[in-house]
Amino acid sequence: MLPITSSRRGCLLDFLDRGYRVLGICSSSYWRSQTDAMENDGPLLTIGELARRVGVPVRTIRFWSDSGLVPPASRTDGDRRLYDAACVARLELVTTLREVGLSLANVRRVLGGQVTAAEVAAIHLEVLDTEIRALRLRRAVVAVAAVVKRSNDG
Repeated sequence: MLPITSSRRGCLLDFLDRGYRVLGICSSSYWRSQTDAMENDGPLLTIGELARRVGVPVRTIRFWSDSGLVPPASRTDGDRRLYDAACVARLELVTTLREVGLSLANVRRVLGGQVTAAEVAAIHLEVLDTEIRALRLRRAVVAVAAVVKRSNDG
């Protein structure tokens, strides 16, 4: 799990405050309309500059880029990736979705408008509840084993 930086903490809180609607982004056409205007807002960033700005390892960005989650805006003549402001926003969204535990497949579905983040969050909540129950059971077993060990030692 990636550390939650202060810039992404705001995104995460917005994400949660809006009822897992991911800032209202529910369809790919909406996403495009919101990011198209940002494309010319500043210089293109190299993958290293993007990594430093967002706080995500270059290796992670490269993986997400190769898998189509965060494609570069363009490439240099030497085939190096370049990212614009829309890519920064998309990377921050992907990072936020990953931080709350969504799989890459579910992130892809949300970005593609196939499901809303609220639908994925509801399923994720069920999975978390199941994991919590399993952890409580495991804790109870370990607690019993510790009590048995103490009674055998004493």
